[in-house]
Amino acid sequence: MIPRVTEAHGFEVRVRGRIGPAALRSVEPWTVQGIDGSTSILMPYADRGALNGLLYRLDDFGLELVEVSPLAPEVARSLTSAR
Repeated sequence: MIPRVTEAHGFEVRVRGRIGPAALRSVEPWTVQGIDGSTSILMPYADRGALNGLLYRLDDFGLELVEVSPLAPEVARSLTSAR
């Protein structure tokens, strides 16, 4: 279940394992990080439509979804200010 977010700060989507080059291109412009044998995709200020689109793309690549969680406001700000 996707958690309810009262203020749209975005999402972190975690999948099992590393994602390949084609899948990486499909998640642009989001930030991708490898953590402990999984991959996190950070989506600052993304809405549910963007999240659903990403989840469909990840499913198309056969990637196993581990977790979807809301981004903390400070994380979203740091990601957008770094661009």
